[in-house]
Amino acid sequence: MPENRNTAEIMAQFREFIDASPVETIVLDAQCRVVHTNSLARQMFDPPLAVEAPIPWRTFAGCTTVYRKPAGDDGAAADICQRCTIDEIVHAALGLEKDVDPISGELFLDHPSGNHWIKFKAKRGEVAGKALAVFSLCDITDQKAIADNLQTALMELSVIQEHVPIAMLILDSQQRVCKVNGAAAKFAGRSPSKMIDLASGEALCCLHHLDDPQGCGFGPVCASCRIRQTVAEVFANGIDQQNVEIWKPFIHADAIKERCLLVSATRLRLHHDDHVLVCVQDITERKIAETALKESKARYLSVVETIREGVILQAASGEILTWNKGAEEIFGIAANDIVGKKPAPSNGPRSMWTVLPMRARTTPR
Repeated sequence: MPENRNTAEIMAQFREFIDASPVETIVLDAQCRVVHTNSLARQMFDPPLAVEAPIPWRTFAGCTTVYRKPAGDDGAAADICQRCTIDEIVHAALGLEKDVDPISGELFLDHPSGNHWIKFKAKRGEVAGKALAVFSLCDITDQKAIADNLQTALMELSVIQEHVPIAMLILDSQQRVCKVNGAAAKFAGRSPSKMIDLASGEALCCLHHLDDPQGCGFGPVCASCRIRQTVAEVFANGIDQQNVEIWKPFIHADAIKERCLLVSATRLRLHHDDHVLVCVQDITERKIAETALKESKARYLSVVETIREGVILQAASGEILTWNKGAEEIFGIAANDIVGKKPAPSNGPRSMWTVLPMRARTTPR
């Protein structure tokens, strides 16, 4: 009797210890039966069960495997139960020596109320000569859902980044490449993996990275490099830089070509360190076309202003776009008074002149 009384007292003290645990705690025996649990652990499962006697884990946890057997939970384990992860963990924990770190990991529980992810630690305990497995649990279902959603969002963002037609580079504080997208690799004419850890100028094949044996950043013109200056300014004050137009020579396909780049940069915080995201658009063809258009327009205006005949350029909407000196003399109307306006057909001293929507009209003097 005294021995039984001592055993009962020890078990009572053990239960008090488990009840006082600040985390969800479950105690299982070698038959994978729950012998005790605190209120936090009971609240974790739906419906909560008050455990007064050993009860199979699958019954306590509401494991759906039990409902797949026609006879219900009759004590005979289904085939899948023979490979039950909880059973394996219990026996592994019971085999631990003293002062050994507990077994830890994550479990997926198929529960009637929904699926749950549970983080656990399991350690061997001994009460009144009986070996027990003590589990500390934490429901991480919400954290898993957040992590999965974040991973999905990151994958979607990665796909967008890889296919966006703008070169994108992430640079560290030394202006070395940490990550690039497909457009950046295409601009440089090399694979993304070969651009990682290179200085930005070398990664993009800037001609001046060859000016010094130490590479990009050490040449005589590197100090005035607009790209380096733009990135350095973002690192220094955190203010984004947008649409900085930069002309630089690059080596592409064994040929040196002057390229016009539109550069934007913004600071990022990655892995507790500052980085800068650099977006680069190659607008060389657009700048060449703009220059050709300006030159063509200048030649056109030069011709229009020097010939004696009146020349008028009118938009389809009716506004006068060009009104040269000859037109001023013919109609007696200054260009400043009519350009941008829609004149009446009989406007001017010669009523026989009719302003028509046309690209150009020449009238003999």
